[in-house]
Amino acid sequence: MRVKLSWLRQAFFCIAVYCCGLSAQAGTDDLLQRVDLLTANGATQLALRILDSGQPPVEETENWLRAEQARLAIYKKQGDWDALIDRLEHIPAELPLIHQHRIFTHAVEILLRAGRGGQSRRYLRNLIWRGSGDSVQVSHWRRLVIRSYLVEDKLNDAQISMRRYQMEYAPNDQNWSYLFGLTLLKSGAFQQAAARLSSVQNERAVTLRLLSLLRAGVDPNSIVSQAQSLYSKLTSTEEHDAIVMQRLWITQAEAAEAIPDHTLRVKSLEKLFSRPVKPDAELPIALVPVDLWQAYRTLAAEYGNSDNLLVGDSESWLQRAVNVKKKDRYGARSIYALLAMTADAPEQKDEYHGLFYDVLRESDLEYVAVSLYTDPLSFTVIDDIPHSVRHRIVRYAVQKKEIELAARMARNLTTTYAGQNPDEWKLIRARLAIYAGDPESGERLLRELIRPAVRFEPDLANRVMQLLFDLQSVNRHAAAYELLQMMQERVASEQQIREIYFWLGDSLRGMQQYDRAAESYIKSASYAGQGFDMWGQTARYHAAEALTEGGMLEDARKVYEGLLRVTTDPTRAMSLQRKMQDLWLREQETESGKG
Repeated sequence: MRVKLSWLRQAFFCIAVYCCGLSAQAGTDDLLQRVDLLTANGATQLALRILDSGQPPVEETENWLRAEQARLAIYKKQGDWDALIDRLEHIPAELPLIHQHRIFTHAVEILLRAGRGGQSRRYLRNLIWRGSGDSVQVSHWRRLVIRSYLVEDKLNDAQISMRRYQMEYAPNDQNWSYLFGLTLLKSGAFQQAAARLSSVQNERAVTLRLLSLLRAGVDPNSIVSQAQSLYSKLTSTEEHDAIVMQRLWITQAEAAEAIPDHTLRVKSLEKLFSRPVKPDAELPIALVPVDLWQAYRTLAAEYGNSDNLLVGDSESWLQRAVNVKKKDRYGARSIYALLAMTADAPEQKDEYHGLFYDVLRESDLEYVAVSLYTDPLSFTVIDDIPHSVRHRIVRYAVQKKEIELAARMARNLTTTYAGQNPDEWKLIRARLAIYAGDPESGERLLRELIRPAVRFEPDLANRVMQLLFDLQSVNRHAAAYELLQMMQERVASEQQIREIYFWLGDSLRGMQQYDRAAESYIKSASYAGQGFDMWGQTARYHAAEALTEGGMLEDARKVYEGLLRVTTDPTRAMSLQRKMQDLWLREQETESGKG
């Protein structure tokens, strides 16, 4: 019997351990789902806070590692390399070495993709010199060291490291051939690079081989044909590597310049800048939006020469753009771009830039337009961007929920857009400023909007008050209170005046002025002869809470009693009774404290 009991104890122990493991894993699954949801919706700071508070203890190694990888992924998405490096400095010492290796290796690979070669080498050297890695790990780390030199274009160091590696390991795998080919390409040994890369069976290697062949002097038309063939193959599938696509358009743009084929160059650069450019540490993108501006200028000049158009004859150029718009959209866009770039008069310049932006948008290339105008090499400061374009980018950014971009474009932009009401535009600017974390600018704009007004129409008043609620949400209660008082003097609707008393109470309560808050709530409840309608009951309830917070417990009880007499909802009645009971308990505590 004793043997049986021992066996049962062991079984129960194993089941308990297994269930605890399942529970911990389920908890981590829930945590990571929350983090993924927040990250996908742009709330990365909140996601990091949740990770800080909910990450499993390091003793739950696998779950800790899963959460840590999610954290590193957020740093990568933010481009917050300082935070990532700081995190590496505080990896728990009690984490087993095998898992420390996993974390450091993963972080190094992230740093390399971001082009941070020197910082990655610091951790790689530590990993190698520790002597705690197995032969496979050390081999991988040494290859990463070579990559770290390549991303910084330290080609001599990369070649020395490669020769040493080759002597020790005699590698012949495809990953090594890719790395070797990349080194040759960066070193200018284009024919050797193409030969080495020809044995590697992946799209990234194919794009590097095409670029090597082009730079080795192979017919650029042949390169374009091969690039287009690969593009057709890739776009026939649902998923494709964004880096590969970028490299294809870079190669094709370079080939187009060599042919020369100005239309193809414009097409290739438009494709390249039609979506966010991904960092490519292996092959940094030397092309920038300024190159597309220049390509437009060159193609437009080709049209001008063929049609004998005179520089400065804007009407003839504009008519030519209209005429070719349907049959040659690249040529038409180039002419619009040239008109925008060469216009002298400020009004005409603003008009032509707006027209050019619209032509791109009509061709589903609005992101290209945004790339062109937000490029600091094209427009050093935001104020240099034509106002017509800034308004258009604001609309685009709001639609895409890119609030920071919209706020930057709207800041200090006092002109209106296409018949827009000045008050409407000021309201938009205030909203963007508040949402982008600049409530001071939002408050200033709201004062400019409210102060000179004699009366507000109910619809505009409601929209202004919505922004005042937003100020309350970010704890700008003093400013919200001041602006609500100004609004109250400028609305005619009794209901809106009544509502403002309520929101004034909220701001006073936020400033911990509980007596004044309770008075404002009561004014809201009884304004214009109102009594115990639903609004009035809600306002009185808030008044009772403010009185409680201010220590005026007897007054709070009387307000609750008044509400209890008129309520017909059993659930609400129970809630009021609980509130009164809480008041009684607080009074008893106060009395016993005095005794």
